[in-house]
Amino acid sequence: MKIVLATRDSIGGKYFANLLQKNHINFTLLIESGKAARNKKLKRTFRKRNILLWPKIIIDIIALIFYSRRCKKYLTKNFSGLQYPSIKTHKIDCINNSQSSKILDQIKPDILLVYGTSILKNKIIKKSKSYTLNIHGAKVPNYRNVHGDFWLLANKDYSNAETSIMHIDEGIDTGDIAINKKIKVSSKDNIFSLKKKVLITSGEAILELLKKAKKTKLPRKKQESKHAKTYNTPTFSDIMRNFKKIF
Repeated sequence: MKIVLATRDSIGGKYFANLLQKNHINFTLLIESGKAARNKKLKRTFRKRNILLWPKIIIDIIALIFYSRRCKKYLTKNFSGLQYPSIKTHKIDCINNSQSSKILDQIKPDILLVYGTSILKNKIIKKSKSYTLNIHGAKVPNYRNVHGDFWLLANKDYSNAETSIMHIDEGIDTGDIAINKKIKVSSKDNIFSLKKKVLITSGEAILELLKKAKKTKLPRKKQESKHAKTYNTPTFSDIMRNFKKIF
């Protein structure tokens, strides 16, 4: 079974890559820089907003950078010495570009595992023979889009603390669910401890699915639209308003 793990350069990407190697799973690694996607998003954000709102956008970006760096520092400390394993690795700018497409055509993966990359276009989704799966660190459909862990704590919604792996479609976290796995969370958790638990639980879900994929077809559970909620990236006011709950 040929497996490709496509990820943004991140602590999570390093964690999952090492987990697969530790469990003697043969795979190829695609590391997306995401630089072009970030620049495109930034330009689109400023272009769509009135120039009078630009100071607020800049403050929101600075707040998000501060928040993200604090989280990265914690995870780096808690997963000390974590580096990408010495395996077949391709560095790409974007998962949807021609370079990535050619690499996947050469590998012909049975399973394409995706974590934190740009939203996949249909041509890339179809590159896997069997499954294209998204590792999502929150419960779907309750917490679609990024930063589900942030909003879970902001809502104090501990009963819905789960990680999800879903079959990718062209929507934003709208694909059929392959697995949901509970995360043990309490009011004592902050965003740092939750992010660590999300990685560990997601890793357990990945291993469970890959083991199952060798024997049988993976589950495809439709998402219940009545519970669907898509959250945006936290702004400065979101972070400050929920500071005590999050940190």
